[in-house]
Amino acid sequence: MDLLSDDAVEKILQEAVKGIHADKVLVVIPDATRTTPVPLFFRLLSELLQERVEELVFLIALGTHPLMSEEAIDKLMGMEKSEREKRYPKSRVVNHRWDLEDTFVEVGRLTEEETSELSGGRLSLSVPIRINKLLRWADQTPDFPVVTNISFPAWAVPMLSISPTGWGHSLPAIPPSDGPTRLCEEPLNLPQLGCPARNWACVW
Repeated sequence: MDLLSDDAVEKILQEAVKGIHADKVLVVIPDATRTTPVPLFFRLLSELLQERVEELVFLIALGTHPLMSEEAIDKLMGMEKSEREKRYPKSRVVNHRWDLEDTFVEVGRLTEEETSELSGGRLSLSVPIRINKLLRWADQTPDFPVVTNISFPAWAVPMLSISPTGWGHSLPAIPPSDGPTRLCEEPLNLPQLGCPARNWACVW
């Protein structure tokens, strides 16, 4: 498979940004655990959009990975913060602060009936659907997933990572009561992560 050259990527993005007519643009990018030419995307999108938008935010889709330090972000973006601010004053880079309750806004809820249907009757839980508030703030939100369906939970509430919805596809393989694994609901407190105690669905 032939790889695209930087020039080819730039031409594709030039066409793509023609469809962006917004003041506030949020670009969702992966963290350093994924192999993506983030420096190239950051540079090209910043250059192409500086005169078209009022604010351009790059959201690092961490999931529940550790927050990236300023040094790590500099490496991810291929440019130090001071240089980014000088060259692209309308661009900024932020961590998905999954560790802060104020990061999220609830946009819906799965009912007990819905989780029961989705899990083949193995679960009956009310599950809130909460996303990063920046998704509501932005007028448009380009996304650069590197693994199918991964980046979407990566800017949602941490509950998605360890909740029943995250294990839904595995439930048919889990013995209901007579095997070494058990499906349970129990309070789980993660004080070291700053997460309040909640009722989580877990497999053990």
